[in-house]
Amino acid sequence: MKPFPESEYTAIKQEHFRKIIKKHINICSAIFPKHPGRTDGKYWYFDLNAGVGFTETSLGSPLIFLKEVEQYKFPVRTALFELEKCWYNHLKTSIDLYNHGVLSNRVQCEIYNGDNNQLFGEYYRSGQKDKRLGLIYNDPFGIPQFDLLAKISKLKCYSMNDILINCPSTAIKRARNSPTTYTERSLVESLRPINKSYWLIREPYGPQQWTMLIGSNWPYFPEFSGLGFYKLQSSRGQELLNLFNYTKKEMMNGDQ
Repeated sequence: MKPFPESEYTAIKQEHFRKIIKKHINICSAIFPKHPGRTDGKYWYFDLNAGVGFTETSLGSPLIFLKEVEQYKFPVRTALFELEKCWYNHLKTSIDLYNHGVLSNRVQCEIYNGDNNQLFGEYYRSGQKDKRLGLIYNDPFGIPQFDLLAKISKLKCYSMNDILINCPSTAIKRARNSPTTYTERSLVESLRPINKSYWLIREPYGPQQWTMLIGSNWPYFPEFSGLGFYKLQSSRGQELLNLFNYTKKEMMNGDQ
């Protein structure tokens, strides 16, 4: 199998993901009975870059999610997208092993191999009337798929789906300043088209300045301050945004 890349920060990422998804599921579990009819009553989880499910060192995001959601009673729809065929095969095996005797019929878990941009458009049509509550997770090997996230966020049925992005900000800055790469957009310019009113931004890890970004249309979304998150409009949030958005040279030249 093609090696699945991990770093010394993978464990931190997975632990933060676990705490975020645990809290998110718990919040949604309280919303369903309080607001019947406002949503379709299901929790929708989309993992746009699902990976292999688990490695020798850690559980991947799909299994972390399934483990956290199994204790609840509401129906769950899970869609896992993986481009690499060998990783997709490993993921299917991982889910099958976990599913045996654990997941109930209320948890539907669908796994897709291919381009998530194309698959999302083919499988989840925009004509749905009911709003879907849940989370969309984007954790690619490289620059996040901001265009896909923007497209999804503008679909009415996904206006209540929050977005979680694992983001290597150094890679975005390098791509923006390289004549051979495809993007000229900064992090700020990339986030702007995503239809979310409130953002949280996390302190960086490592030379790639890994951060996590959470986008929501709910003004009372939990801040996760214990994980190093800040509201984007706070003073620290703006400091972090500038750090992730500009190179040292640009900041020294006063370009920000």
